[in-house]
Amino acid sequence: FSRVSHFSQQIATSGVEPSKILIFTIFASVIAILLVIGSTIPPLSSIDGGDKFIWKPSSAKEFEFDKSLLIKYRDVHSFRLLIGMGVLYILCQTFCVPGSGTSMNVLGGLIWSEYVDYGEYLIALPFCLTCISTGATMCYLLSFLTARELVTRSFPEKVQWLRKKIGESTQKAWSAILLLTSLRMSPVVPAYFLNIAAPLTPVPIWQFWVSSILGSTPHAILTVKAGATISHLKPGESVLEHNKGNFLFLLVFAFGLIAIPLYLNRRSKAEAAAGSTKEFAGKSGMHPMDSKV
Repeated sequence: FSRVSHFSQQIATSGVEPSKILIFTIFASVIAILLVIGSTIPPLSSIDGGDKFIWKPSSAKEFEFDKSLLIKYRDVHSFRLLIGMGVLYILCQTFCVPGSGTSMNVLGGLIWSEYVDYGEYLIALPFCLTCISTGATMCYLLSFLTARELVTRSFPEKVQWLRKKIGESTQKAWSAILLLTSLRMSPVVPAYFLNIAAPLTPVPIWQFWVSSILGSTPHAILTVKAGATISHLKPGESVLEHNKGNFLFLLVFAFGLIAIPLYLNRRSKAEAAAGSTKEFAGKSGMHPMDSKV
């Protein structure tokens, strides 16, 4: 008890904000819970033939063998498998492991597409979007607690650019959400940069969480469908042989989702510019069209 009281006195006199201590406690607790849950997942060797799993398949035959083992494991430990995949997915997103999102989306579509009808959309897609947004939020908190100065030193110009962009869109909550959504959909801005740099901007964490879900939806739809398609493939069969129409529809749908926040964001900027013009004209006693004469 004396050590605990001494530690609390140190915190009280060190000038550390109580909100930061609370955030750190929540973050550390979530990571600990995830690790504990992950450690209780039954190993693959718990099913018949699981010890023969090939971690780097080099042929269609080996891939089929691995798939059959994963399906068998799913049928025996369906809930635990979902939890284990979620723990792995969230941890990979929290620490910005490259390519983890695409790999886990494809794996989710492959495993859960045959569990129920349209399982890639009813199970894999909500699961992947939940893990993506949760992992991105955890990365946001990790950067807020430990890496704000490092991020500012490493990407000074990019951070300044992001602050300016978000600062122009914070008048309305949906404007900032649309901006972050369009940036996350853009191939130019890496998702990890948004995760680590967003704490340096005035955007609230709930807006960041919502934009993470919306911005990741097109990519998640395409990748879980790719995983579902791979699960139905036979050796020597092309991915597009029987799925050209589906993939074309999904591409058009994904581009439509990308276009919506871009259009709304541009429209909000135009409305803000028009509002500022009217406000200036009202103060100066001029009609807005007089400035064009």
